[in-house]
Amino acid sequence: WYGEKIEEAFSFVPQGSCMSYEEGVAKGMHELPKPLQVKLDKGLKFTKDEEKLLAARDQMEEDLHKDPVDRIRFEKEKEDYEYIVGGSWLIAEVEAARGGDLLTWCI
Repeated sequence: WYGEKIEEAFSFVPQGSCMSYEEGVAKGMHELPKPLQVKLDKGLKFTKDEEKLLAARDQMEEDLHKDPVDRIRFEKEKEDYEYIVGGSWLIAEVEAARGGDLLTWCI
């Protein structure tokens, strides 16, 4: 997610709430909200959320001029159950990777 520390970001977004960049531009979503643009023009102080929005906009603008392979990657992290169901890890391996104390386990 633009404007976020990607290693700390997560979100649950319904597929119907997503749109392409081109759809967003057609709806005027690529422009800053007017109150924020006024603050920017006047050099006023921003809230933390406004600063994140501005940083996100700057990151996205930088990415637009890059080839898609060079843009910021937002890789999906696997959930614990995906490792187990996929057969690549045992439950104990997942627990150990998360810092659990296997000596206290009772199965």
